[in-house]
Parts: sequence; C-alpha cells; structure tokens
Amino acid sequence: MQTDLLIALLDIEIEMCVFMFNNNLPVMQAADEILPVFHWTDQKSDLVELVRGVFEKGSVDRGKAQLKELMRGIGILFRVDLSNHANIFLSIRNRKGERAEYLKQIYDSLTDKMDEMDK
Repeated sequence: MQTDLLIALLDIEIEMCVFMFNNNLPVMQAADEILPVFHWTDQKSDLVELVRGVFEKGSVDRGKAQLKELMRGIGILFRVDLSNHANIFLSIRNRKGERAEYLKQIYDSLTDKMDEMDK
C-alpha cells in the first residue's frame, strides 16, 4: 500500500519535471527557491575563460572548489556542455596576443559603464 503511494508520487514528480523541461520552465531548485533559466549567448570559450578565471582566483568555496565540478555546475546553470573545458582552455592558452581577451572585454565593459554613470 505505501509502496503504491510512493510510486504514484514519484510518477507525478517525473511528469512535472518532464512538463517543465519540455516547456522551458525552470526545473532546478535550491534552498526552496526556483532558479530562473539562463542561456549563455557568447562563445563557449568565453564561458570557460570566465569560469577558469574565477577558479584560479579561488573565489568559490574559499578556493576549495574542484575545477571539474565548478565547470559542471556553471554549465548546468547556463545550459552549456563544458565537459571539454580542458581542451578549450588549451586553445585559450595558445592564443596569440591577448590570451584572456574575454576577461579584458568584461573589464572594459564594466569600467566604461562606471565612467558613464559618473558623468
């Protein structure tokens, strides 16, 4: 009897998740708060560069976060497969000229906005 009830509840949960996924509704839940759905719209290499910069700075879990898990988590957040982040980072390292070009673009955009707001 209890097993039947548990199975019925699990079936309902699965149906709700499938419905939410198929209708592009937020399906992740953290601390009883539904997270909005985000989509990364720049290049995948830009996201790898950003996450790698955050990782190298030690900004997540006081520098104790594992790179693979951080990439996986950010990939889930932005719906991007970052499983090949090591190869992407190798190509970033091999760039000629400005190697961290996306981080520089972020810096430039942020300082430009602050300068504009100061006027």
